[in-house]
Amino acid sequence: AKLAEYNGEIYYTNSLDDGCLYKYNLTTKSRYKVLADSISNVYFYKGYMYYSTYILTNYALWRMDLQTNEATKISKSRCDNLIFDNDKIYYIKVGSAYNNNIMKMDLDGGNVETVYDDKNLWVASFEKSDNFLYFTINPAMGKKYAYRYDLSTNQVENLNLRAKVMTQNDGVLYYGSIADD
Repeated sequence: AKLAEYNGEIYYTNSLDDGCLYKYNLTTKSRYKVLADSISNVYFYKGYMYYSTYILTNYALWRMDLQTNEATKISKSRCDNLIFDNDKIYYIKVGSAYNNNIMKMDLDGGNVETVYDDKNLWVASFEKSDNFLYFTINPAMGKKYAYRYDLSTNQVENLNLRAKVMTQNDGVLYYGSIADD
């Protein structure tokens, strides 16, 4: 699960409470239960809190208006690794361990499109920089590779890096390599 910061508070899932969403106030050193649902991820963007819920294998993506606290289910799919880009969300739609696709949708869950589904993906990292999506896949047990997808040409490129995780900052790609199998 991912941590998120919003208005000086840290949001996290509490594994000791069935994955419920909590927040920690850095000033008061207090923690509060925010949602009683089991949550896998939480994100904040443009006045909304986006969060993924799960009950066994039943997943959903929700969007809560932070002014009204009204929550709306925007996807019945398991949506992981959300990346917000203006009025779009890029994400990994998880079907099973080796059946994941890179998708995009509007902020309200509309206009869902498959961006990339050429390989069976098990995505460990997912980043966007400029017009590129960077991701790592695990097409076979223990074989993790880094790829780059060009959103303007719809072409994918194997970066010839063995990597489990990666991130980028100011055009520099950082990755955690793994020993050869």
